[in-house]
Amino acid sequence: MRQVAHIVVALLLSFQALSPQMIVVIKRAPAAGGSVTFDATAATGSGLGTVTSASFSLVISGSTNIGVVVGVMENVKTSGALTVTVGGSSATLVSGSDSDQSSATTIRSRFYCVAVGSMTGSQTVSVSGMNSNVPVIGAVSFTGVNQTTPCVNGTFSFGDFDGAGDKLLSVTSTTSSQVVWQLANDTGAAISGANKTERWNVRNNFTLGASGQTSVGSAGATSGGYLSQVNSGWVMSGVSVQP
Repeated sequence: MRQVAHIVVALLLSFQALSPQMIVVIKRAPAAGGSVTFDATAATGSGLGTVTSASFSLVISGSTNIGVVVGVMENVKTSGALTVTVGGSSATLVSGSDSDQSSATTIRSRFYCVAVGSMTGSQTVSVSGMNSNVPVIGAVSFTGVNQTTPCVNGTFSFGDFDGAGDKLLSVTSTTSSQVVWQLANDTGAAISGANKTERWNVRNNFTLGASGQTSVGSAGATSGGYLSQVNSGWVMSGVSVQP
């Protein structure tokens, strides 16, 4: 170890002899990231007549490494790709979170995600390309989010007329991540958050009810919601937000 130190000193002295004004700066690599933390949430619901676009405000209070997850629930499955932006930044569909083509119900559930760096204050969340008369859209922001790959491990589950009770979904995650879930049903029946923190709960003209929840991640974080209606189709999506 002493030999290495002597070599480094000798090299620095050699550099200084060649150029007295040369300054050698040695930087440490940045420390590993910490944990993802909840920041803010907002939601909206629209009904009566075909809705193709919607927008609302999300007030972000954090200042660094911000990530935003936008959940979109529609009572039809005919809409195509959506355009989702947060403060003008484009969000992308989280792979695996889109229930289209697999759900037995008429509901379509999907999550979009975007890393927005130091964006703060009131920001407009905009969704266009829908084809639904009762969409429910929820957005939630976090700090400490990975700015390259903010969201991973999208997944979903569904059921149709399988009775009232808890509807559960497990999402692969870590203890330093956050998990976002959304549950919707096609009768507008009441939904209550199961065992996590509920961030939004919207009942829309008795044809769509939707609830959004978050929690700290784990190896296989599981959450859900209690659906009060016996004869109701439902869909649930989940995603992990990583540091």
